[in-house]
Amino acid sequence: MRLLDRYLLRELSVPLSYCLSAFLAFWVSFDLISNLSDYREAGLGGSDLLVYYAYRMPDLLLIIAPVGLLLGMLYTLTNLSRHSELVAMRAAGISLVRLSVPYFLVGILFSVGLFALNDLVFSDGNEKAEKMLHDDEDQNNKWLKNYNFRNSRDGRTWNFGLYQLETGEFRNAQVTWDLPDGTRQVIIGQSGAYADKTWVFTNAAQIVFMTPDTTPEHIPVTNRLEMPLFTETPKSIRNEVKINSLNSITASKRVFLSLGEITGYLQMHNLDISPERRALLLTQYHGRLAAPWTCLVVVLIALPFGAVTGRRNVFVGVASSIVIFFVFYVIQRFGLALGTSGRIPALIAAWSPNAIFAVLGIWMTWRQR
Repeated sequence: MRLLDRYLLRELSVPLSYCLSAFLAFWVSFDLISNLSDYREAGLGGSDLLVYYAYRMPDLLLIIAPVGLLLGMLYTLTNLSRHSELVAMRAAGISLVRLSVPYFLVGILFSVGLFALNDLVFSDGNEKAEKMLHDDEDQNNKWLKNYNFRNSRDGRTWNFGLYQLETGEFRNAQVTWDLPDGTRQVIIGQSGAYADKTWVFTNAAQIVFMTPDTTPEHIPVTNRLEMPLFTETPKSIRNEVKINSLNSITASKRVFLSLGEITGYLQMHNLDISPERRALLLTQYHGRLAAPWTCLVVVLIALPFGAVTGRRNVFVGVASSIVIFFVFYVIQRFGLALGTSGRIPALIAAWSPNAIFAVLGIWMTWRQR
């Protein structure tokens, strides 16, 4: 890395650290003041709160990292311009595009890092944080009544009289599926659970229907019946419950689902998904992919406002770019709403704000070259 790149990154590192730290401190302080009674009721101590906020942090960074990067870059570039350092660099034959290379690397690093944190490391961070606010005993006492689960990929239907969402235990379950040769099989279990990656039925009976006209074959009741060929897992059932509880109004506000949750649901229920539900899921999917790359768009927005030579008032560039970023945020939410409702394709709904403002930033930067 050239000496100039190291200098530009060093000038950015201090204001960027201050901006990110200030936003984090503000959010944590506000959250503690607002929800302190809930944390006390849940019995969370100091170390527990650290773990709780660690789970919440990746999702929070999707919001504050672009804003912190924007303000940090604006301060750095405006400060360099005010002291005529940018003029000297450009007079030496260094183009604005070349000067922006280290900042683009920072934007790419932030984007890749946010994607990895939210979808590879802490994809279920918000769920774990919510569980910390509820007593484990209360969670284990929550049973779903008369819950039906359909795996259209394998043609299997589950009917649970009672189902424990956290542990995978069940009572009075019936599983029905058809084999490729036309045989229909039914398992009726008085109780059971998911253990060692296998569904285990206790006091279970099997019924085999060779054809609709033949007498069904009853296999004797067994105390323990393991079905390792069943591909369903408690996680896939939890995903379905989570997705079914997500309505279009809530989904239009922000991205709630991880890529793994969406792809798992689409693979298992592809044949049974309504157009409305498919539009919601695909918008959430592309929204999850597009959200981290806002950091790169921020770099493109900050460059033309911060690198204007001759500007003495720092706040002019800061205020202008913040207004543009606010407009970007509004259009991003508007796009999610249109995509979730199916009025425009999910790909366009999620990616068009990034594309529009990236082109705008490139055009304005080109004018400053």
